[in-house]
Amino acid sequence: MRPITFFRQSLLWQYILSLLLVALTMLLSYFFVAFMGYKVVALLLLLVVSLLAMVFELKPVLLASGVSALAWNFFFIPPLYKFTIDNPEDALLFIMYFVIATIKGVLSVKLRHAELRAKEEENQRKMLLLYDALFSSLSHELKTPISSVVTATDALRDGLGQLSEAQLLTLIEEIDMAGNRLNQQVGNLLNMSRLESGQVQPHRDWCDMEEITRTCVQPFRHSHPTHDIQLEISPNLPIFWADRVFVEQILHNLLRNAMEYTPQNSQVSISLNAVEGGFQLVVSDDGPGISDEIAPHIFDKFFRSTQASSGGTGLGLAIVKGFAEAMDGSVEFSNRQGGGACFKVYIPAMHTEIQNLTDESDEDTDH
Repeated sequence: MRPITFFRQSLLWQYILSLLLVALTMLLSYFFVAFMGYKVVALLLLLVVSLLAMVFELKPVLLASGVSALAWNFFFIPPLYKFTIDNPEDALLFIMYFVIATIKGVLSVKLRHAELRAKEEENQRKMLLLYDALFSSLSHELKTPISSVVTATDALRDGLGQLSEAQLLTLIEEIDMAGNRLNQQVGNLLNMSRLESGQVQPHRDWCDMEEITRTCVQPFRHSHPTHDIQLEISPNLPIFWADRVFVEQILHNLLRNAMEYTPQNSQVSISLNAVEGGFQLVVSDDGPGISDEIAPHIFDKFFRSTQASSGGTGLGLAIVKGFAEAMDGSVEFSNRQGGGACFKVYIPAMHTEIQNLTDESDEDTDH
């Protein structure tokens, strides 16, 4: 537990610290009162009470204001070491100090509590909005594949023994696609839950980034044959010390985002390069790009643009950002000059000195 949190929760410690701070201020002022005058001491004590009111509860603050007023009278206001005040002006100053210190302490504490309540209410409001967005999205995202599974299984049951091999394969493919879609959405929710709870820790190992990239790209070429997916990998790429699962999640969500927000016959380019201190993944497309109005929000949880061609929970890019930062990396977005979006992911990682010579030809581009 952090020290300031402990002191806020322990009322006894608040009383003790309040008295100690007042005593310390009195002690320091006692040695310099000849230079600054006893009226300045009141201002210093008032400052201490104000600072305490910013952190502590009301009763310790009231104790500090009362003790400081009496101590100022006893040690600094003539006649010294007495609680009596001979000068009417000093008596008025004493009364004003006590009233101002008390009012300021009470108002500061109440204002702090009001700010905390307002912050809690705002956090609750944001959480409710997030849950509404999540449930609204899931109501569509989960209902669609589940309906597909139910419809396909009903067709299989009703047409058992009457369906052709081609019809059986079509129904099985629909069930497979719906299952993969459900798995993707549940996986994104679980990943975001892990990121939110702080339980995500990278498990680094030596990884062949070229093999990981090719493995992630292949399913998208099969599921999106109308998209032209270009893969550019630097020759003789070294082996990197990174988390394979995190990199796969980053690339998978970037590719899925590109497929979702670009029309058919669009070109999606993936480049993998070694850079100083790590490696860089770049996923770009020649689609419509992202407007300046929504660009600042694309990495927010549950944020979805109306440009999407299919459903989604709006977690893909938030997961990309979360996994990149979990590996001490970063992700940047920009619109391409010729049109389209570009995402650059930088991951710091150690790498081997011996470069990984691929079995491919010396061409950089894989079609």
